[in-house]
Amino acid sequence: MTAELIDRAFQAGWSGAVTKTIPASPPPVDVQPRFASVEHLGHAFGFQNIEVVSHRSLDIWIDELTALKRNWQNRAVWASIMAGMSKDDWQRLTIAVQKTCVDAVELNVSCPNGMPDQGMGALIGQSAELTAEVVRWVKAVAEIPVVVKLTPNVTDIAVVAKAAKDAGADGYCAINTVSGISGVCLRTFSPKPTINSFSCDGGISGPAIRPMALLAVTKIAKTTGLPVSGCGGISTWANAVEFLTLGSGPVQLCTEPMRQGVGMISALTDGLERWLNERNIATLSEIVGIALDKVVKHEELSRTHHYRPSVPDKCAGCGKCVTACFDAGFQALYLDAKRVQIDHNRCNGCGLCGIVCPMR
Repeated sequence: MTAELIDRAFQAGWSGAVTKTIPASPPPVDVQPRFASVEHLGHAFGFQNIEVVSHRSLDIWIDELTALKRNWQNRAVWASIMAGMSKDDWQRLTIAVQKTCVDAVELNVSCPNGMPDQGMGALIGQSAELTAEVVRWVKAVAEIPVVVKLTPNVTDIAVVAKAAKDAGADGYCAINTVSGISGVCLRTFSPKPTINSFSCDGGISGPAIRPMALLAVTKIAKTTGLPVSGCGGISTWANAVEFLTLGSGPVQLCTEPMRQGVGMISALTDGLERWLNERNIATLSEIVGIALDKVVKHEELSRTHHYRPSVPDKCAGCGKCVTACFDAGFQALYLDAKRVQIDHNRCNGCGLCGIVCPMR
């Protein structure tokens, strides 16, 4: 990413941008290729990437960010920075980027791609203590908000978020990518993305990780009460609204603009505007966190509420629900003259039939 690309995104209508992570030292040489798709039934629903940090030096970013903020004073620009467990490096980066008039500094303590092996990225973010230490270092010199980008590759992201808050963090970005391997080529038996027959684990992004991102935003919002910038698998305006209702303020997109280009912002804003008008919602702030109180512990869920499925009028008699119920449910569905019938005495209300039905 460059300031030129950010400028192009702003011209297309985006409200803000976060830089590619600026490292404290020269970045390692990236491998080629660095991306692979996560596929299901022939469709890509996520990326795996093993890319590291920005190829551009701090000096170049300083010049570009200064010009960018001069030209786009009404757009939010965050500088993402990364270092190891070095107080001097974190403070040097913070002091340098905030002189460009960026709106916030984002602490990347969550990258899973190669950085943990060098004592950076997720190695820090997987420890509440190390994360808090970095936040304290940065807050000591920061004159702008400090946002901590958290990793989902932990047992409980709320624990790390709480430690960051206690150390003085102003907000969060959640989540970074989920560690994984996208697949294996069955012709060569090489994992993907394949570099001279070899590969490594990488960060999974895109729609494949949206459920994990939604949970993370919920936990952070409930635990800390601090602002959260939600990201991870947002592809549509409706996805963005889901994040807002669970406590996210601004939302971030990366994988989908990579797939479609920055011009996709028009579809997002048009769809969101139509939905807001249809619901008579004046401002987005009205829905931020509106669903948070509805996320409760399992033991708090009603045991007296009953779900009773119904057959849609447009049922085509394909039998998918019957098969699912027979092989994985309670054998409550059957076909009679190509019409689905329900034995409510056997139905246990699991909801599987509605999920597999292609007509709903």
